[in-house]
Amino acid sequence: MSHQAPEQYTKDFVEGVLGSIDPGCKMEEVVIKGDGKIYKADYKYGKLMIECEPPGGRDRGRSQLLNYMKLTGYRFGLLIDIPTEKYYTEYPSPFTNPVGFELYMDDKPVYVRIFERGELDAARKELEVLLKVVTGLKIAAYDPTPDNVLARVRDLHSNHLDSLTQLVGGSPQRVALYKRIWERNLELIYGKEVVEFFADLDKLYATLTLYATFLKVLGATILEASLGRGRYTTPLRLANEGYKAAVELFWEGKALAKHNIYYLFERDEYDWVFDPEVAEKLDDFFRDLGKHIIEIDWSKPIELDLLKRVYQNIVSRDIRRQLGEFYTPDWIAKLALWRSLHILVNGSLPQDILKHEKDVDNEIVELIHMFWEKNKSIPRFIDPTCGSFTFGVQYLSALQRWYITKKPDVHPNKFVEMILENVVGIDINPVAVLTAKVNYLLQISGLLTVRGEYLVAEPMIPIYRVDLLALHDAHAQAKKAAPSLMTFLKVSVYKDYIYVNVPLDMFTQDKEKLEELAEELEDAGADVRIPRDNKGEDVPMATLKIPKSLVARLPGLTQLHRAFVALALFGKQGFNNELEKANVTLSPDETKDIEALEKTIKAFEKLGGDHVWLSLLTNYALAYLSTQKRFHLVLGNLPWVNVSKYEESYAEKVRSVAKRLGVNPPRAAALKLDISIVLFAVATKYLLEKGGVVSLMVPASIFRGVHGARWRNFEAMGLKLFEVFDLEDVKPFEGANNQPGIVFAAKVR
Repeated sequence: MSHQAPEQYTKDFVEGVLGSIDPGCKMEEVVIKGDGKIYKADYKYGKLMIECEPPGGRDRGRSQLLNYMKLTGYRFGLLIDIPTEKYYTEYPSPFTNPVGFELYMDDKPVYVRIFERGELDAARKELEVLLKVVTGLKIAAYDPTPDNVLARVRDLHSNHLDSLTQLVGGSPQRVALYKRIWERNLELIYGKEVVEFFADLDKLYATLTLYATFLKVLGATILEASLGRGRYTTPLRLANEGYKAAVELFWEGKALAKHNIYYLFERDEYDWVFDPEVAEKLDDFFRDLGKHIIEIDWSKPIELDLLKRVYQNIVSRDIRRQLGEFYTPDWIAKLALWRSLHILVNGSLPQDILKHEKDVDNEIVELIHMFWEKNKSIPRFIDPTCGSFTFGVQYLSALQRWYITKKPDVHPNKFVEMILENVVGIDINPVAVLTAKVNYLLQISGLLTVRGEYLVAEPMIPIYRVDLLALHDAHAQAKKAAPSLMTFLKVSVYKDYIYVNVPLDMFTQDKEKLEELAEELEDAGADVRIPRDNKGEDVPMATLKIPKSLVARLPGLTQLHRAFVALALFGKQGFNNELEKANVTLSPDETKDIEALEKTIKAFEKLGGDHVWLSLLTNYALAYLSTQKRFHLVLGNLPWVNVSKYEESYAEKVRSVAKRLGVNPPRAAALKLDISIVLFAVATKYLLEKGGVVSLMVPASIFRGVHGARWRNFEAMGLKLFEVFDLEDVKPFEGANNQPGIVFAAKVR
């Protein structure tokens, strides 16, 4: 039987693909002159150089393709060794191992796909889509400026919000469950009056889901760009494969698995879009999302707190005003950091109220260095209600300037570890936590050390989703579980365990089905109890618990964080593998506890809860454990909400903590109790190191109103007041006429 040269079968495959997408294109060899030689490349198509090799011959063609790209100035090249089916029937002794194609941008592979012989039709379809995407897009063509990013987010919002909203309204099982979690959390975050304000909660939920999805894809892309020095596999796969890639990369957690990274974001109530049953209906959304993200060159420097501006533009000003979300301007965060460091290091305020920004930046670096020279450590920092992490971003930026200019004797790997152990944020709002994590990642991505294509250490971003008020009960070792993490979860730390109780009415309101569900969970090995809720009704709850003994034997929280992520992905064996890396072995009692936790999580998975419950428990545990060691700097902008706007059981909890900490208003002003008063007291009591500095934004009304009388007794809280800024006339929050102030104080006992 006659046959062609092996390479010709690959050319036939490529010509078939090109002919199907562009029937009029010319398919001729390309003559290239350079290095005093004349070369012939197989094809060029648009801005793409194409090099065909015989099946199994891609290895020999890589250097050749890259040389052609260099000589012609082409940024993109395609290396392929996929033949037509005729190759396998005509050619004697055909190559039978997998074949594939590799897309290069500059000199790096950005998209690699491998196929078996039986997948040639799938390979043809995928290559057709890829060529359309590559030739139709301006890949990495735009700088990551706010305007460029916002234009793409707005386009997604305009074209896909309606389809997301319709899916929410249709309420598939997963969407309905995740939305119930979101709704029950909504009152705690924003207050019941705000929830009642929104006529269309489905649309708000869809809007926040769109933003959260954008952030997750962006976070994976940024880290991948850092690891691969410019790779964009994640957005390219989304643009090329749509929902199938979204499910694999984010629902199955494989976005960065090839780099040995299995963690980026824990499961949350916005992940319903990645559910295989739902994602298929959002194929166009995922393709557009990939196309928009790949147009930005994420390897270039990114503005501080870029995502704050993105969020402020995707969620309208009216909605943010009702939600009480007014993100802190960067200049206030920098001012607070500068003055707080001055108090921490020198025991006094700087002589100037304000300075030129460059002078402030330089002085911040000097203050960090003075602290380092004395303590051989960086100041421990926490923002207790971190929002987008504006204060933390300023601190992370300052730490990097210090590291570059002062060149301390610290290996880059150790410096990253130092940051991850000592720069922390917490917030109850999942959107805020997600924004803060990506902002944190943006700041440290340039510091991550890569060996080959792998990180030396996987970054576990220490931004935890937890209510600051919950830490009061945790540190006070309260016996009674408090409705503090969320309105529907009961959390506590008592004796040897950290507990989270999940009410089973999250899954069904039918009493008969509720009993069946409780029995089913018990049969699966879950610990089910029936405490009374605040209405005196019996509500079955499944208990998740973590033994505190694990922490004492681990060198840092990063290892524990990785272990819990591994538990969700790989079960008990994955948990053990992570502990073994830190030379820690579970005791028999700890083994039983982890086995029980795994059984409960698996039982929840069957009901559609997946890893969301383990994520909530892990965040609470890590926040509690992280705050066992106090902080030198407690900086941030506290929420301002009158307690009457909360659900009653939570409002009563706030009043109880205020009384216990001695900051409750006099009887005449009891109705004016603001959550900021209580959170300030909790932060200074449980987070602040002796000698440490607190700089928190609060409503200026508590400086002079009767309701702030006991709060103003700073000596009773063990604080020395240094200064108060009244910013009422400055009006720093866009579109708001509220009356903010900043308190600067140090802990003296």
